[in-house]
Amino acid sequence: MPTSDRPLRIAHILSHTAINGVGTSLAVLMREQHAEGHTLMLVHRPNCWLAEQLADLPVEFLEAPLHTRYRELYHVGDTIRSWRADVIHTHGSTAHKYGAIYRVAGKIPIVATAHACHFQLHWVFNNRVIAPSQITADYHHRVNRVRRRNLRIIHHAFDVTTATVATDEDRATQRADLGLPQDAFVMGMTGDICRRKNQLDCVAVLAALRDRGVDAHLVLIGVGADREYVGEICQAIEDKGLQDRVHLLGLRFDVVDLLAVLDAYLCTSVHEEGPIATLEAMARGLPIITTRIGCMPALLGDGRGGRMFEVGDNSGMADFAAELARDPEMRRQLGAAARATIVKHLAPAAIVPQVEAVYREVIRA
Repeated sequence: MPTSDRPLRIAHILSHTAINGVGTSLAVLMREQHAEGHTLMLVHRPNCWLAEQLADLPVEFLEAPLHTRYRELYHVGDTIRSWRADVIHTHGSTAHKYGAIYRVAGKIPIVATAHACHFQLHWVFNNRVIAPSQITADYHHRVNRVRRRNLRIIHHAFDVTTATVATDEDRATQRADLGLPQDAFVMGMTGDICRRKNQLDCVAVLAALRDRGVDAHLVLIGVGADREYVGEICQAIEDKGLQDRVHLLGLRFDVVDLLAVLDAYLCTSVHEEGPIATLEAMARGLPIITTRIGCMPALLGDGRGGRMFEVGDNSGMADFAAELARDPEMRRQLGAAARATIVKHLAPAAIVPQVEAVYREVIRA
């Protein structure tokens, strides 16, 4: 059967272990690839969240520490070669290093998804680099010298069936469980507590909302490895007298369910590629208040589902949040538009064939 028609043997290498945007987006991709009839391998580190999520699929799992040592590199590469992979797709910095070495030393074509923007030497060795946004593609061309002809812009696929629209009953139940006022305007953000996510600005937006006379609360879901930054956030909460209005929930595995407590999703990140948490909020029918990051200009460019602001424009975000707080119908309409945008532009049935086309292109080449 010609390569253009037959199912492929696809080896994914993932170097992340925790639940994050890399893992969740790859979970959607691999499930859809299985549904399309492709044969899959997942090379992963021990205690990998994604491996647990895919345990119900007939995936070939290869657990490896992924140390950048000759013996480990040879073992993984030889296993993939013996498995007769048509293409290797890498996810995460260490996985990309493996891919770059196999690109130089082997004959299997390499595709890498750029889940982040970092200066790294390995990017130029890939046959193709998939960027989830124009911003990401521009960075890797400008900084990492990836040729335009080797870059492909493909958004992360999102399975909207995993996130239903939050009902009033859902909201009431979740708020009661968390001790949140039923009639307050509640914003929230999920993700690691870190300077890149910039949750300190979330606190500033909340303070500005209070000064505008809005009874508002803020929910932050995630943990912080940077203790200094977490300390700065706690100090800001205390300085602004917001101790009873900011709710730090820590690490949770029911994030999609918890989104039901929110009236609007707030994202103050300095930089993102394809912010999965924001996409989850859009799928749940929440209006979006976000910085101009990653794929957001493509998805919200004409006001579909929310508004974008420059990083640090906390006053502008607070003004828009105040509008939403005082207009439930506006929240409903923007939330519906946000979900419709996800359905239209990020459905796996639309995204996964684009990824497959990249595979077949590099295999032919």
